[in-house]
Amino acid sequence: MSVLRPSRPRLLIGTAGLVLICGAVMLGPPMLGPQPQTDPVHAALAPPASKITSLHLADGRVLSSHDVDRTPVAWIVKGGRAVTEVASAEVVSVTRHRAWLGTDRYGRDLLQLMLTGGRLSIAIALLGGLVALLVGASLGIVAATGGALVDGLLMRGIDALLAFPSLLLLILAASVLEPGAGVIILLLGLTSWMGLARLVRGQVLSVRERPFVLSARVSGTPWYRMWTWHFLPEIRGPAGQDVALRMGDLVLAEATLSYLGLGLPATTPTWGLLVNEGHRVLYDAWWLATLPGLAIAALVTSFALIADGLQDPSPT
Repeated sequence: MSVLRPSRPRLLIGTAGLVLICGAVMLGPPMLGPQPQTDPVHAALAPPASKITSLHLADGRVLSSHDVDRTPVAWIVKGGRAVTEVASAEVVSVTRHRAWLGTDRYGRDLLQLMLTGGRLSIAIALLGGLVALLVGASLGIVAATGGALVDGLLMRGIDALLAFPSLLLLILAASVLEPGAGVIILLLGLTSWMGLARLVRGQVLSVRERPFVLSARVSGTPWYRMWTWHFLPEIRGPAGQDVALRMGDLVLAEATLSYLGLGLPATTPTWGLLVNEGHRVLYDAWWLATLPGLAIAALVTSFALIADGLQDPSPT
């Protein structure tokens, strides 16, 4: 009698978490609409669930705050260290919206910033993982099938690259090159393929000597069928698990670069940049760094659960 290891529930939980996060960042911004126009002075650092009131004045200015009082002849806008009184005759219109996750130092809605930045953080990590998969799998297959000389040269080169911490290589390269989405994707992929290449090489070498592969060679089976029937089914499980784990590392690496100011430009609200901005006012506005940090942790945990669930069940 055989039983399955408790990895499938983790796979389902991780997949559900990943789907929820990706669905939120993809569908959230269109549902919420454009970022409402707010006042960076009075609306800054509003706590979560605040109701932001915006006064649109006749001269084109906008005054916004979660603390607005009205008298018979004027509006009093309080926020930060400023208190502004505006005559009712100067107010053209009044709009209100709920800042469910509060606002940042510039009065922007944190929920919309996180959803918009999440798109970039996830897309950069996914594309970086795709680059690592293509490079690592290709070089692993070349090392396993290219002969002793090619295998030795590639493995020694990979060993030399693995001797340096990948995050250090990433930071050094990002500090030299001009930041941009394409550059960050390439850097993430080109600094994280080495372990996958070693894994694919080992799997190919293991499968190549098995009896059913030797029998297929003797019978004259075409190479593409051998790869489709014998090699790829054996490689995809370990490679998929490694890529899922690597995705979590790439999410953390992208957030680290943004936190250090080496990622995308400061005008792009990635999760790492939001944490960087939030830690400066952590005592006054805990939500600015905590909530994006929790989003990063949830995404990395989802990838880790998926990787754990991709382990092949073994009989006991």
